[in-house]
Amino acid sequence: MKPVSLILFSFFIFIVLAIFSCSNKAGHDHDTAYNSKMKEDTGRINQVLRAAASAEMPADSLITELDTAAELCKVHGLDSCLAEAFFRKGNLLYGKNRFREALEAYAAADEVAEKNQLFSVKARCFERMASVHLGTDNRPLALSLYYKSLALSEQTGDSSGIARTYNILALYKAEEDDFDTAVTMLNKAMGINRRLNDRRNAIQNEGNLGYIYECSGNLEKASEIYHSLVTELISMDEKWSLPVIYYNLSSLHQRQNDNDSALIYLRKAIEISGSNGDTSMLTVLYGNTGEIFLNMNRLDSARYYLVKSVLFSKVVDDVETELQAINFIVKLDTISGRFRDALLWNQRIQVLKDSVYKQQLRNNSKESELLYENEKKRNLIETQQLAIRAARTEKKVYIISILLSVLILALLSIVMLQQRRNNRRSKLLMEEQLLVHNLQIEKLRQEEEIQRYKLLKAESDLRQKHNEQMSTALALEQKKELLNQIFDKVKSIASGRSTLSVTDINSILTSIKLQLSESPDSDLFNRLLNEVHEDFFVKLKECYPGLTPSEVKYCAYLKARLSNNQIASILNVTQHAVKKTRYRIRKKMELESDASLEEVILKI
Repeated sequence: MKPVSLILFSFFIFIVLAIFSCSNKAGHDHDTAYNSKMKEDTGRINQVLRAAASAEMPADSLITELDTAAELCKVHGLDSCLAEAFFRKGNLLYGKNRFREALEAYAAADEVAEKNQLFSVKARCFERMASVHLGTDNRPLALSLYYKSLALSEQTGDSSGIARTYNILALYKAEEDDFDTAVTMLNKAMGINRRLNDRRNAIQNEGNLGYIYECSGNLEKASEIYHSLVTELISMDEKWSLPVIYYNLSSLHQRQNDNDSALIYLRKAIEISGSNGDTSMLTVLYGNTGEIFLNMNRLDSARYYLVKSVLFSKVVDDVETELQAINFIVKLDTISGRFRDALLWNQRIQVLKDSVYKQQLRNNSKESELLYENEKKRNLIETQQLAIRAARTEKKVYIISILLSVLILALLSIVMLQQRRNNRRSKLLMEEQLLVHNLQIEKLRQEEEIQRYKLLKAESDLRQKHNEQMSTALALEQKKELLNQIFDKVKSIASGRSTLSVTDINSILTSIKLQLSESPDSDLFNRLLNEVHEDFFVKLKECYPGLTPSEVKYCAYLKARLSNNQIASILNVTQHAVKKTRYRIRKKMELESDASLEEVILKI
């Protein structure tokens, strides 16, 4: 990448990051205000949910507060709290026997839970909806909802929900005469509640266990369980479960044809349920009391309680209990001769049967609609999940793109720094190479200068040697001429043509002496010897300073590898004189007798 492109790319990354920074800063103030409002609303929502769970306020006020909390949950998108608010509202409505409104609240909670996959809330909604349908005598739908609740509770690990569902399903199994399965389910439920330390639900399990023993014919065991529970519930001042146990004791005594004892327990149950305002329980209690009075042929009392049962059944929309009570009233009117009233009650029975049939049709249709809605919601959830996955994938791709861009930018920066460093190193290397080349050139120039100086010196030496040779040649020529003159004189004397006088002899001797004194041979020999053997005379003087000039010259002749005869001839002396000189030199050098003078001189 070129440097210009890299700069543009870096500038683009900087602009993108700046835009993100500015947008975050612009939204900071808005986010702060929103977070403050959300914190306040969340606190209010939690406060209302806690109040609904503990029943700290009147039911009507709590229902209004829960509606407000639900609206706040919708504003802030708190779906889990919204589902919980709908569920709590359904519980309050169920407690006030407003079953239709309770079902609507539970359905709303279920819709939110289904949308957000809140399976625990969904399981509780199914359980409560099943209880409502059970209370209004729609047993098939209730049973279906209980099984759905059990499956979801097992999926989410909700032990308390599992125990509650086992408790209800055990009663269904008892109605099918499958007592062993019913007992097993109740034992499982009691085991879970003991583990959870939930004594209230455990008491309910024990009461149902007594009922199952009663249905299976084990009345003694059932009576033992009921009386034990009554004692415990009275000590706990538990007024909601106690009417149910009294009702069970009444049923037990009724099976034993002990109607008086049965009525005593029913009156106790009616008194407690009346104080509790438990309309649903009163419907059953009044119907059962009327049935006992009818069996005892106390028709007025029977009619009183049966009519009350019908009225309370209408309030709670308990069609099955209403039909049972009207059937007893028709029987009672027939016995009493009130045939017109019996006919009117029969018409009511027909209407109720039609409504039951229509209700079953509605329930079946509703169940189909629910299945369709569930399937549609499931498809919608799958679509949303796909959209979420696509969004997550897109987000991941975006993040990966940003990371790759940053990585590429970092790599390019590293590459540029490395390239710059390499360029700097290459420049330094080239400078060093250039310096080396300059040094080499300078060295070559110096060597060339040295060669030139050597050449000049050689030329100078050559001219000097040439001059010396010319001087030597001239001196030889002069010697030759002198020798020729001496030869001519001696020849003329020898031939007798002339006589040799003393003056002539002196003249010849003077010429010979003059030539000997001006002869350059000696100096030339010394100079040539120094050129061949550099600093020979200096080293000889340093080693043996006591040598005389004639002894030094003798040593020089030995250095030149001349023999004694050659030295005697050159020096124009006798062999004896040469030996004497040799002896003096050995003595001054302090040489041993077996030491060679020539070897010592050659080593210098």
